[in-house]
Amino acid sequence: MTKLWLIAAMLFFAAAPATQADAADFDPPVVAVLDVQRIIAESVAAADLRTQVEKYNTSLQEEFKGKENELRSEDEELKRQATVLAEDKLKEKSQALKQKASQVMKEADAARRTLEAAYNRGLKEIEVALNQVVQKIADEGDIDLVLVKGQVFYVGADLDITQRSLIALNKKISTVKLQVEKS
Repeated sequence: MTKLWLIAAMLFFAAAPATQADAADFDPPVVAVLDVQRIIAESVAAADLRTQVEKYNTSLQEEFKGKENELRSEDEELKRQATVLAEDKLKEKSQALKQKASQVMKEADAARRTLEAAYNRGLKEIEVALNQVVQKIADEGDIDLVLVKGQVFYVGADLDITQRSLIALNKKISTVKLQVEKS
C-alpha cells in the first residue's frame, strides 16, 4: 500500500511542472457583463408588450366591472323582493346569486392568469432574441463568458455589454404580439 502512495505522489509531482507550463500557454477568458433587467425595462419590444398588456387589462377591467354592476343590480333586486318572497325562495335566489358571483370571480382569476401567461410568452420571445444578440456580440468580441449583472458585485464599464446589446436587440425586434389564449 505504501508503494502505491509513493508511486502516486511521484506521478503527481512529475506532472505538476508540465501542468504549470501548459497553463501559461492559455489566454485568460474574456468576460463581459449584461444587465438583463435594464434591457427588459428599456427595450422597445418589451415596452410595446407592456403597452399591449395594459390595454388588454383595461378591457378586462371594463368587462368585469360590467359583470360586477350586473351582480349588484341583481342583489338590490333581491333585497327589494325579500319582503314579498317566501323564505325558501329567497334563500334559493340568494344562493344562486352567490354562485354567480363566485363564477365571475373564477372567470376574473382565469383571465388574469391567461394574461400573465401571454405576457410571459412575450417576454420569452424577447429573451430568445436577446440571447441571439448576445451570442453574436460574444462571437464578434471573442467573449468567453457573459455574466448577469445582478450576480456581479462590481464590474468595470469596459466589460459591460448592456448598451450594445440593447441597441442590437431594438434593431432585431421592436414588437412582440401579445397572444392571449381565449378560454
